[in-house]
Amino acid sequence: MNNAKGAIALIGGILMVVGVFLCWNQITIDAVLDKAVYEYSGWKVYNDPNEYLTYKYGIAPLITLACGSVSVLLGAVGLAYRSNATKVAGALILILGLASAFMMFLFYTDVVGEFSMLVKFTSTVGIGFYLSIAGAALAFIGGILDVATNAVKGE
Repeated sequence: MNNAKGAIALIGGILMVVGVFLCWNQITIDAVLDKAVYEYSGWKVYNDPNEYLTYKYGIAPLITLACGSVSVLLGAVGLAYRSNATKVAGALILILGLASAFMMFLFYTDVVGEFSMLVKFTSTVGIGFYLSIAGAALAFIGGILDVATNAVKGE
């Protein structure tokens, strides 16, 4: 893994980690006389479930945090060292980025929606979710560039 690919993976991992602590779910309750907006960070989605708000894929932020942390570590190793071990790092980062993106997709399908009766409830994803998705995409790109480069070189 050379410096550019390691930097891409490192930045992707940092975005995934930071994104977990920003808004992942925003719920808007629009009643006749009042409107309320509630925001939940990815960490709160995972760590603080309550009886009113349950997430089918509430573990997605934890998986994203773990994948992002490992991507940061492997990206840093890829920047600092050039050895046979860093060749494996690219493949691992690729897998971590893909796994994280898949879990975030499942979370998205579970969370986004709208329900109306007398009160309108709207649930959307927030900036932290999008930041984590961007980080997973960057980690995936950094990993795939490394794997593709090693395959072309025959390493």
